[in-house]
Amino acid sequence: MSIRRTTLGRTGLDVSVMGLGGGGPSRLGTRTGRTIDESRSVVHAAVDAGINIFDTSESYGTETVLGAALKDFDRDEIVVCTKLHGGIEGRAKNLEEVEATLDKSLANLQTDYVDVYMMHAIGAKRYDAIAVPLFPSLQKMKEKGKIRAIGITECFNADRGHTMLQRALADDWYDVVMVGFNLLNPSARERVLAKASERNVGVLDMFAVRRALRDVAALTLYLQERIAAGELDDSARALLDVVQAGIDSGECATLGEMAYRYCLHEKGIDCVLSGTGSVEHLRENMATAQKGPLSSGLLGALEEITGGWDHLSAQ
Repeated sequence: MSIRRTTLGRTGLDVSVMGLGGGGPSRLGTRTGRTIDESRSVVHAAVDAGINIFDTSESYGTETVLGAALKDFDRDEIVVCTKLHGGIEGRAKNLEEVEATLDKSLANLQTDYVDVYMMHAIGAKRYDAIAVPLFPSLQKMKEKGKIRAIGITECFNADRGHTMLQRALADDWYDVVMVGFNLLNPSARERVLAKASERNVGVLDMFAVRRALRDVAALTLYLQERIAAGELDDSARALLDVVQAGIDSGECATLGEMAYRYCLHEKGIDCVLSGTGSVEHLRENMATAQKGPLSSGLLGALEEITGGWDHLSAQ
């Protein structure tokens, strides 16, 4: 099985268009009852299937799992991304604190450098207090050769309209951004992806498939909840008909496939992160990554309903 590759913006890194994420509900299976060996087997299967980019964080508890699994492969062929929680009691970590945190991540990952080191889940109101003073410390780590590229990730659950990333892209400090984008909230298309493409900033997509997009039953429940909360009106139920038609026609086998393909072929997204603790599920996702874009008819029908939505996360 092969998978498309692309260049991750101005980093110059050659990456698979689907990556394996160490966060999310599963965290490589460490939160769903899988053994460490089973979690490592997922990482091995991902590499064997052509995935070469892996994302984790100091806070996920999966750096050690990735480190143990990836040491079995040529480090030069693997792209490792991890993240830093940059604040302590409302202030940014200083240089010594950043380096100590990074060194611990390097030890966990069993490597002497990280390809992409990202400020983790920076909220719009924390950008000036955390990201701005933190950035020079990350530059120092880059100068030391401990990281190759600097990135920043949004807190999508709280900032579904991408306020922080719009500010970050205006500063033009970051080589990579991680954004929430899915078929229930494509607002990043104009607010983030266009500017990132203009500045050759690499884009990692998270939240392509979360709770609401696992299957039609989950989407039905999610829409019912949002309608009951007054976040959507009854017209949103039309989305279920569009999704079911896409499945009944044979264009997509499942809603999950539809959701991944929606993101995998979005202009401006370099890599879509997929999280799983199951080799079988990984292989299903990889099969989806081999498929082409959704038809213009299905995309148009989805866009007519959700194209203006900017307040949902699918979580």
